[in-house]
Amino acid sequence: MTIKSGQIWREVDRRFNRYIQVVDVTEGAVRPIKIATIDLATNALGRKTWASRERFSGKYGGYELYRDAK
Repeated sequence: MTIKSGQIWREVDRRFNRYIQVVDVTEGAVRPIKIATIDLATNALGRKTWASRERFSGKYGGYELYRDAK
């Protein structure tokens, strides 16, 4: 799976209903993917932070792809 800017991912955790958008992807960093929480109703971006590639696995504690980039 290629992680690209603009993709929307859902957090795989029954306790939360959280979605994030990939803002930027860099190479060679420890946490190379800049993400932001997103409100799907308004498309408003929230707090930005960094994530590692391992979180985008589709498994519990990570993220699964919700909507691909256009």
